[in-house]
Amino acid sequence: ILSMKILNDVARINLNFLQKVLGCNQDEVFHLLNFLISYCSENLDITDDNRELLHETILLIGYFTLLSEKNQSLMSRGECTLLQKLCALPINYFCDAKLIDVLFPTLISTCYEHLHNLTILQQELSVEMITDWIKTQIETYPIEDLFSEEEIRLNNLNAQRQQEAMEEEKKNDGKNGRERNRDKKSPNESSPKDEGVPSNKGAEKRHRSHSVSSSNSSHKSFSSMRNANSNTLLFYHRFPRELWITALQCFKTYE
Repeated sequence: ILSMKILNDVARINLNFLQKVLGCNQDEVFHLLNFLISYCSENLDITDDNRELLHETILLIGYFTLLSEKNQSLMSRGECTLLQKLCALPINYFCDAKLIDVLFPTLISTCYEHLHNLTILQQELSVEMITDWIKTQIETYPIEDLFSEEEIRLNNLNAQRQQEAMEEEKKNDGKNGRERNRDKKSPNESSPKDEGVPSNKGAEKRHRSHSVSSSNSSHKSFSSMRNANSNTLLFYHRFPRELWITALQCFKTYE
């Protein structure tokens, strides 16, 4: 638990550093997250420590995938994906307001503008639940109440730069993919000029069995994480406030 808390503290201090370090070790990160989600979900009612570890893991996934298409893609890796496992958490995580505040921001970070992840999410649960929750957050936390005019201007500029960085990452991935394809061609094979940019790899649809959320887990009192660090669960601490409207529009297309 302490290790996960430290990683989340690092994310709050320097998100780019955390994403870069973990992104360079995706195989290890995948197996770690896969184990933690499975173990905690199966033993959720045994001790409060398991619930606290699960919540710290969910927080870390949200930071890890925030505005990073490369890291988002890790969530749809394999046959039973990490995203599917999040969608298969006990039913309380989709009807209890406190637990929704833990899970939904991470689902939003994981799927925001990632076509493949959005498709999986649409298959696993009602996206309307998420859009309704975003609407409530927008009404509860008006941007003018959170930031001054200058802060709003700076935050909008930062959000624009983050969006541009995501677009640049997509272009680089497409360029690298074309270069790899050219390297695979035989020396005698002609190399026609590239025609356009390849479609987003995240748009591929795969057939997956639907996960069923467990309803056997009874709700217990929140762990010390909630009492001591409740502010870290707030949506505007986990996803840029300037992008909430864009996120709402993004998810509404998958309702």
